[in-house]
Amino acid sequence: MKEELTFNAEKAKAYETNARISIPTYDVLFAMIQSYFRSQLDGEMQSVLVVGAGGGNEIAAWGPSNPTWTLTGVDISEEMLGMTSAKIDQHGLEQRVKLILGTIDDVPQSEAKFDAAS
Repeated sequence: MKEELTFNAEKAKAYETNARISIPTYDVLFAMIQSYFRSQLDGEMQSVLVVGAGGGNEIAAWGPSNPTWTLTGVDISEEMLGMTSAKIDQHGLEQRVKLILGTIDDVPQSEAKFDAAS
């Protein structure tokens, strides 16, 4: 039986805090992945898929310092994507980020080609 995972605003905020408590290197992981992506990606425009975009931490970490990247974030939680939207606005990334409520299966086939994914 598949259990439905839902987040309300309180759970979404707690997830953000608890991830950093549970994984002391949480933010450093984003820098490491970004470094790897940069070493592997070449060309003018690169598209990156973020599965489980959650609170938008990858998008906030990678978007500002990689102006040629477009990012697509997918998450099953509307509340978590709300947190992502706030970070997109905060960093002025509206033109380069697309958010999809759902799973990877909800990414339109016509847009399902990415240069990297996390």
